[in-house]
Amino acid sequence: MVRHQAGNPRMQRDYCYEDSVTIDTVANIANCTAIDMRNYAGGSVALPAGSSVTTITWYGCHTVAGTYLPLYDSDAAAVTTTVAASRITDLPTATFGAPFLKLTGNAAGTGTLFLKA
Repeated sequence: MVRHQAGNPRMQRDYCYEDSVTIDTVANIANCTAIDMRNYAGGSVALPAGSSVTTITWYGCHTVAGTYLPLYDSDAAAVTTTVAASRITDLPTATFGAPFLKLTGNAAGTGTLFLKA
């Protein structure tokens, strides 16, 4: 995990966060990394070269250890993202309201998550 602070060394709040995440199929959602979004308001996910993940479906929860439910946007559409290997993709705005997220894919894999305040 890499945390970056603003220029003032006395600042206590990190303004961005970078870490690897585990992506698995929805049948194995328990294996997926729980992402704490409480101090962040956006970000992106990058998939490495050779990744077979092409679709991410977003799940949210109000507690880190609770039951993660599929996220839906304001149009009642499931929040999914088309992704590709060797590419960085922004997090959908519909994910910003959930304090904790998990992302599932059409295949298992890993990625790098970057969050910003």
